[in-house]
Amino acid sequence: MKIECPRCSQKMEIKIEMNDHDCRYCRLTDSERNLLDCFIIVRGNITELIEETGNSRELIMRELCEIENKVLAGITRSSFVIKIQRMDNSVIESAISIIGKEEFETFPDMVQVLETHHPAIVKRFQAESPRNWRARIGRRLGEYARRTGKIEKAGRNRNTQVWRVVAENNREEKNDE
Repeated sequence: MKIECPRCSQKMEIKIEMNDHDCRYCRLTDSERNLLDCFIIVRGNITELIEETGNSRELIMRELCEIENKVLAGITRSSFVIKIQRMDNSVIESAISIIGKEEFETFPDMVQVLETHHPAIVKRFQAESPRNWRARIGRRLGEYARRTGKIEKAGRNRNTQVWRVVAENNREEKNDE
């Protein structure tokens, strides 16, 4: 391959050598690549994969294991983690800290902070539930309140839940009861 520097016009010739094992997916046979494509198209639904291919569940599971072994050979689970942003407790706690009030509303307070500081999380909620994504954020706050005791419901304002930050000494009293 010949390349040229756009600044100084220096020309170079590069030879790239790859063997068959450099690309993990090139290790697959045509039939394995087709099965993997079909698996992706049906979003991993094994029942649909059985219907699409006409193969038995046992055969499909065995072939998927073979594909997994070829594609992921030498890769540990910890080195190949895809980080999916979730609205975990640390996200909620950072948003509460940013809001900085003793009482806040699910909307606009929490949603606006999430849209500004964690847009990927909001987009995920919107993609999963286009009509009810704000309510789902509210339900997640409810789960957080029940599990941690760090916030509690303080009433409603218009059509949104109002939350109150629970002081740490009050939390300990509630846990003692």
